Amino acid sequence: LYDIKKERINHYPKLAMLDLWTVMDETGVPVDLMQMLMLLPLGAFLVALFKNVVGIKTFGVFLPVLVALSLIQTGVVSGLVLFSSIVFVVALISLPLERWGIQYTSKIALMLIAVVITSLLGIRLLHSTQWLNASAPLFFPIIILTIISERFAKKVEEDGVKEALGLYVQTLIVTDRKSVV
Repeated sequence: LYDIKKERINHYPKLAMLDLWTVMDETGVPVDLMQMLMLLPLGAFLVALFKNVVGIKTFGVFLPVLVALSLIQTGVVSGLVLFSSIVFVVALISLPLERWGIQYTSKIALMLIAVVITSLLGIRLLHSTQWLNASAPLFFPIIILTIISERFAKKVEEDGVKEALGLYVQTLIVTDRKSVV
């Protein structure tokens, strides 16, 4: 009779700065999410390599990495269809809004509505054709948070820490659910 169990053993607990298995076990963070987090620095390095050595231009550093990570979650074909549809709709809607002189914040809000509608239609279509796993779009909130962190870093670089923190605090005030609801 054999009793086989999967067991993780850290033989060097004092040398390990952060035991990721313990973090995942204690917090309930899924392995997929931890893998994505661990791939972010590698992706950023590759984007920096392509930008600085090869000379390819991208929308920032984090955005290409996040798009690549989302393609892992959604699948390359379905992810590219969804992502390209969103980019196309945003481009299509931004042209008349710009021509009509719509203010920036209102224009962004209208484009966000278009992105949500496009995403929902795309997810529905891709899921009904079995091209997309139903849980795959759950990765997109992580993309949003990371893009915000990149914008914060850019604001620090352009206008200084004080301005960036001020904008951050104001953003938190706006996003506080009590002030919005």
